[in-house]
Amino acid sequence: MKQGSTWLIISLAVVLGVFVFWIDRTPMKTAAAKGESLYPDWDPAKIVTVDFYYTPDKWISAAKINGHWNLTTPIKYPANEAAIERIIASVKNLTTDGHISKEELDKNKRTIEEYGIKTDTQFQRLTLRGKNSMTEFHLGNKTVGEDEVFFKVTGKEEIYLAGAGFLDQIPKDENGWRDSHVFHPYRHQVEKISFKGPAPYGFELARNAVNPDRWDILSPTPSRADVKKVQDLFNEFSQWNVEKYVGDDLSKKMLDYGLDMPQAQISFQYKDENDPVQKNTVIQFGNIDITHTNLAYIGLVTDMNTNVVLAQGEFLRNLMKPWQNFRCMKVWDVRTNDVQSVLFNSFPESIQGNNAFQLEKKEDTGTWVAMGLSEDTLSGMETYPADPKVVGWILQQLTETEVIEVTKEVVSDFSEYGLDKPFQRIVTTGTRGDQQQVDFGVVVTNEDPVEQKVYIRCRETGGSTLQNSVAEVSEKDAMKFPTEAFQLYLRDILKFSTNDFRKMTFRLGNRERVVSREKKRTKNVNGEKVDEFSYKIEGYDDTKEPIPDEVIFLMSELAYRLGELRADSWIYMGNEVPAEFEVKEAARSLLVEYKANGKNVEKEILFADIKVDRMPIGIVKMNGKMWVFKFPPATYEYYADLLGLLMGREGLGKK
Repeated sequence: MKQGSTWLIISLAVVLGVFVFWIDRTPMKTAAAKGESLYPDWDPAKIVTVDFYYTPDKWISAAKINGHWNLTTPIKYPANEAAIERIIASVKNLTTDGHISKEELDKNKRTIEEYGIKTDTQFQRLTLRGKNSMTEFHLGNKTVGEDEVFFKVTGKEEIYLAGAGFLDQIPKDENGWRDSHVFHPYRHQVEKISFKGPAPYGFELARNAVNPDRWDILSPTPSRADVKKVQDLFNEFSQWNVEKYVGDDLSKKMLDYGLDMPQAQISFQYKDENDPVQKNTVIQFGNIDITHTNLAYIGLVTDMNTNVVLAQGEFLRNLMKPWQNFRCMKVWDVRTNDVQSVLFNSFPESIQGNNAFQLEKKEDTGTWVAMGLSEDTLSGMETYPADPKVVGWILQQLTETEVIEVTKEVVSDFSEYGLDKPFQRIVTTGTRGDQQQVDFGVVVTNEDPVEQKVYIRCRETGGSTLQNSVAEVSEKDAMKFPTEAFQLYLRDILKFSTNDFRKMTFRLGNRERVVSREKKRTKNVNGEKVDEFSYKIEGYDDTKEPIPDEVIFLMSELAYRLGELRADSWIYMGNEVPAEFEVKEAARSLLVEYKANGKNVEKEILFADIKVDRMPIGIVKMNGKMWVFKFPPATYEYYADLLGLLMGREGLGKK
């Protein structure tokens, strides 16, 4: 090759390289400050419609309707909301950095078409509309490095550059704009679910009319539904995805797809945000696809459109289960923070009326009170501040108590189960006014295994119908709730710190011994004066023989435990102590003296000779009444050990 030809080829290559460089990225002059945001005040929430034209004959339109994106033309279908939201949000990242001004285009005799931008036709055009605005982008070619894309904004003469992702995020075809779920229940406020499958499978569920957070089973047998089981069903649907979009006109090939007589179908009735109109989506299960036997034709029928898709056919197994799987096995289907009041009724044979009291939460303070509702009870018509720990226990028991089994699904005569005249009724009222009533009937004994059970009937307000089934709970669960308002009263009997303890007097018949905590001396510790205390036993000379350490420990531990003394439960409250709890001549008592609010306070505890549920019984006078209670066994052991040492003939001796 001649040297001249070589230089000619080299020169042409240089010229071509320069030409490509200018076509790919012409040097720019700023029409606006370099790097400024194109849309500094961009608010994605204001966009209500999105249109994208691939070509003049191929486009997609989506609109935000009642809080959710839907494809509106040329196909009607729930939209891929994540994709649309990403497209809208990405506009915020567009800047003027690297733009080509109109002057630069004219100077270099370039046209926008050379950058793949076509403004005179519907080609790669993205239009975003708000209620009073429109923003339109004409997307062009990518740069040679394919890391950026040219675009133009309608109304502006410049050409801009964006990251290639601005174009790549646009779905490749119309189907990419569709929601990938067969049905997405969390897009809607589902009110009712109806499933019809091969016998015996089928059920109908509906939201509770008063408390929409709860669900009821309407058929085959009315009962409460387990909210978690309904949520599990929703979760299963939210993970069931379309494998292929088949068509958007179900009426054409119903027979081919097996949708003229579907194997099964499930319908969802729902409302959308800010739209009171009831809508309906029916999902039909058709034939298995002959080329992909794991897929089945699924028909989607709504009020506005019909569609056919292919999806995993095995999903039908999630629905082919006994309707009883949805039954709520909780006796009360409540949450602790949702209970506003609990009404307790008991109907003993000896009283014509009923023993009733109500546990109620005060809205202004958030505290609870127990209100007596019957003159024929120990509590009378009095109102008692309720112990927070006791209230917490009751609420927890209400949420946890479960049915052992359902005795009979549909009952017309409840007298056989003692539920025509229940011995106990407990009614909860939620913050939305929804009530759940549970009646307790006859106690029955199982032989194998041996156990006592109680028949119950659950009813509620807000359900489509009353529950007419009878179930069983353990006798322990049936009998564990209080029967009187006073039993919920504050259970703190003594409340003081060890430093506030003064003395305790042990009495046994006509004898007594006094244990006191007295100041021993003042020591200087790190420049501060610290008082030291010691325990003394009145009448005992500890200068001759010190009190043994194990006795000091007993006195110190008992004083500490008495400072936190709580009744395990209240058994009785009245003006006089009943005969069965009467303190005899040789009765034991403990008089405790301590300091509270700067004053010396004395409180005496009497001890009965009997035990209830194997627990010692204490008696204390409060608010002008005698209160009988179960004394904490561990604290009683310290008291009994110290009493034996103080009053016995051995050990320390006696006064």
